[in-house]
Amino acid sequence: MTEQALPDSDHVARYCSPQQVEEDGLPSARAFLPRKGEASLSVFWLEYFAAANLNDAIGELRSTIDEQGTLTLKRNGRFAVINIGLAKRAVRTAGGVELAVEHAPTTDAPAHAEISGINSFRLAHALRSLVTREDMYPARLEPSAAM
Repeated sequence: MTEQALPDSDHVARYCSPQQVEEDGLPSARAFLPRKGEASLSVFWLEYFAAANLNDAIGELRSTIDEQGTLTLKRNGRFAVINIGLAKRAVRTAGGVELAVEHAPTTDAPAHAEISGINSFRLAHALRSLVTREDMYPARLEPSAAM
């Protein structure tokens, strides 16, 4: 499948494992570093789901991940949501780097996207600085919260 650039007005969600979530409930900067051997940061394009709002899009994302089994969502894991345009500006300001944010769907993850250009802790910290408590969503809902 071909990759397409995503609009600056759209949002991506980065899964943060429990080890990447700080005591204050916000992600650590290391959550925004590509894994070793990977050139880009793996995220999910939320507007792919055409949901009414970001909360509903996260719900769709959870369901898709559960159905496809592409990722193991831990109970204390979180999704950090970032606006693409803000991310590009923050990284450009922090390090003069132009990010590329592209839809890169796979068979198992149709909303998969990639952020290319994050090549230092300073740039990862620039992304992390955009995230507030309102931008953090549980990766798994407790059974009583799902009703």
